[in-house]
Amino acid sequence: AGGISLSPWGVFCVKSTSIAMANIASSEIKFNGFDPKYPTKVAVNFDGDGSEANPYKIKTLADLKALAQSVTDGESYKGKYLALAGDIDASVESATTYQQIGFDDTKYFDGTFDGANHTISGFKANFNGDNYGGLFGIIGANATIKNLSIKDADVAGSGRYLGTVVGYNKGGNVENCHVAGAVDGNVMSVGGVVGYSEGPVSKCDFDGTVTGGAEVGGVIGAIKNNNVSDCHSSAIITVEHYYPNSSHGAGGVIGDAIGKSKQWVNVQRCYFTGSVYDKQKAGYVGGVIGGLYAGSVRESFNTGS
Repeated sequence: AGGISLSPWGVFCVKSTSIAMANIASSEIKFNGFDPKYPTKVAVNFDGDGSEANPYKIKTLADLKALAQSVTDGESYKGKYLALAGDIDASVESATTYQQIGFDDTKYFDGTFDGANHTISGFKANFNGDNYGGLFGIIGANATIKNLSIKDADVAGSGRYLGTVVGYNKGGNVENCHVAGAVDGNVMSVGGVVGYSEGPVSKCDFDGTVTGGAEVGGVIGAIKNNNVSDCHSSAIITVEHYYPNSSHGAGGVIGDAIGKSKQWVNVQRCYFTGSVYDKQKAGYVGGVIGGLYAGSVRESFNTGS
């Protein structure tokens, strides 16, 4: 038998029993001088009933945080509607404490979120090594994120899939989202609005700076097997870090557009007026798209550098 004793200040976490409890037939944990506290689900009491006619109302930063926690707890909001009820000042939230809405590929947002043309200002977040970084870390194929503005954004992370509005889109719709600020990631799939998308993106724009390692775009880091329309960027985009085993595409609107023979990526009515820098000199650089694989570009232009 084995035992582990913790002092009152101790923190204990078992990630893998095969490592932590190897060769111990039975074991026990003794807490000396304190009672363990277990996390509890956050009570969500949004106004509205979640219908299209009467969506759940997101009124405050606390409501956004409650939404994030409820998705982490397993609520996808599939078939439900949510809407901002007014502008939100997020500048009071620490960058290191913001929890994205949708944390991993089993717990993600799958409903409709309507910004109702309101603005979230001062949004800042540092996702460190987490994959799926953004206001919405990951959204599902039934999700729609629309009519939202974010200004004075400051978003950073060292994990894959980083964007101000959505980190990873599993097939939903992102439309009419407008972002101004800075996005800084040192790996791949980094975009001003969306990091990586498997769904359509339309009527979105970004003004600011985007820094990444591969698949770096002013609006979208990378898009796969879907369409982009009516998007534009005036960003300063920089491939600052080397990321191995990737195409290293960097583009004013899209870093990489990845289609296949029967499902092209179609890009229409997009333009770029900023600058793209590939400091690693490792990949493909373009005004609208860095790398295009099985796709088309129409009615689009670049006046940047």
